Amino acid sequence: MSNFHRAFGQLRSGMVAVLGIPSDENSFFMQGPALAPPRIREALHITSSNMSTESGIDLKVEPRFRELGELELSAGLASFGQIENAITELLERDVVVLSLGGDHAITYPISKASRKKYDPERDPLGVTAMVAAKLLKEIAARMLELN
Repeated sequence: MSNFHRAFGQLRSGMVAVLGIPSDENSFFMQGPALAPPRIREALHITSSNMSTESGIDLKVEPRFRELGELELSAGLASFGQIENAITELLERDVVVLSLGGDHAITYPISKASRKKYDPERDPLGVTAMVAAKLLKEIAARMLELN
């Protein structure tokens, strides 16, 4: 049983869950993005740092924060269904999902699951663009606050 399925029963509404999606089958130039989720986790837990955020929240002891590990994926198109199903299960529990990828193609099943939950009529590319724009604004604001 994967860490995802073990932790799933502990998830409650309003929690933030980090899910690794180690896929790079659709990277036509180079393989490697599938290695990103464990590398990001490694950096997150580096011993010379801590799990505190800039706003002072210690994620190590925050009960609403969960790491779900990496999603175990099959090869080929079946992985898209697995990604969509995992995200759908999390969203149905009203969990905020932070996904660590993988190549750009994982955006499609993630967007598809999100669209089912939040707005079935919305264009998935429009949702992705809106999220990217919001993220860009927030990052820019943070950088301006630091300068």
